[in-house]
Amino acid sequence: MTERRPAVPSDEVLRLALTRQPNRTEAALAVDGISTAIATVAQRRRTVWPILEILWADRRPAARLLLLAILLLLVTTIVAVVGSRWLLRSPIGPGTNGVVAYEVDGDLVLANADGTDPRRITGAVAWEFNPTFSPDGHLVAYWSTASSDTELGPLDLVVLDVRSQPPAGRTLVTVSGQAARRLVWSPDSRRIAGADLIDGVRTVYTVDVETGVSRWVGPPGIDAFDPVWSPDGTRIGFLGGRVESDRGFYIMNADGTDAHRISTISSRGRGYKTPVWSPAADRIAVSVEAGGADPFQRDIWVLSPDASTENDISNDPGDEVGPQWSPDGLRIAYLRAVGGPSAGVRVVVSDADERNATILGPTFPNATILGPNFPNASIAWAPDGTKLLIRFLTGRSEAPVELEMLDLATGAVTVVGAAGVDGDPSWQRLAP
Repeated sequence: MTERRPAVPSDEVLRLALTRQPNRTEAALAVDGISTAIATVAQRRRTVWPILEILWADRRPAARLLLLAILLLLVTTIVAVVGSRWLLRSPIGPGTNGVVAYEVDGDLVLANADGTDPRRITGAVAWEFNPTFSPDGHLVAYWSTASSDTELGPLDLVVLDVRSQPPAGRTLVTVSGQAARRLVWSPDSRRIAGADLIDGVRTVYTVDVETGVSRWVGPPGIDAFDPVWSPDGTRIGFLGGRVESDRGFYIMNADGTDAHRISTISSRGRGYKTPVWSPAADRIAVSVEAGGADPFQRDIWVLSPDASTENDISNDPGDEVGPQWSPDGLRIAYLRAVGGPSAGVRVVVSDADERNATILGPTFPNATILGPNFPNASIAWAPDGTKLLIRFLTGRSEAPVELEMLDLATGAVTVVGAAGVDGDPSWQRLAP
């Protein structure tokens, strides 16, 4: 049988193929010719990592050890980069410091990141308090009520866009105000969670910021309040229980299903307060009245979402409240009463595992951290993790509540506001 070799196209055939629409025969000749050239000419294989190829070809032990070291370094670097990107994914993690929001005598105030140039952005007859920035930094949610006695209610949940001039509020929903009044944003800034009463039982609800549509997410049969979103937005944690046997921290899916308690810490006092989920999603910090001879003394506990661990990280005779995770998720700041509920307040920052607990700044004399619905003291981290906003009762009639900024590097304290301040301050996070 005669061996058939692929036809090699002449220069003329190639010229015709490139200068006009070829017929099928000419196209086949061109393709066959190119395929033959590729098959008969040795192709040089290039590697992305030529040094690794050289070391692999070298059989000497020293070369193989060097190759192993390089591979270990590459794996470590990849894990560190991927892990940090997951931990600090937007809008979670450190950012650039934007303006601060707080309330003075029933009006909302915005100030520069250093506390200067305060300007009121509301001035209605209503009393507004507890401003809370959305994770993307665009919106502020707050409560508005007709009375300066914020305990009476009802309360309007209002949002405003700080980018508009002037900022205009938009009411989303009205609640009784008889449950815990904390407002928490979903990580995507699309929903807000809170709690209100249904037939006398505190129940968690969520509100769609765009449409204003609210829905009860329950769960039924459990007294539920003070919700907090998981960093991925799929779950909501909340405090539950009116009696000691039911008190604790619970977790459910964002739609209210699979509600279950993850804490076992017994509380002889008023129970648990102000839970916060870590940016890494692997821990929850909460203040619990569970220690010491005084049943109302609180410690800061760190829980794991899978209920595997419960650690008292502030095991101290003092009364501690208001835990807040740093933006990078590596530290917890909280407030400690020194020598009694009215003897003064100190700021403590520690690692999440109780190591390196450090008392920062001066003692705030005559301050108190007690309150009926939520502690009258709180902390807000600067988005870049360098400063803290601290709110506490002063014990002075002329300025019953004070808001101060603490520089963590220098310990310097700046008074941001001193008046009738209800609710917690909030710090706008801008994308880095």
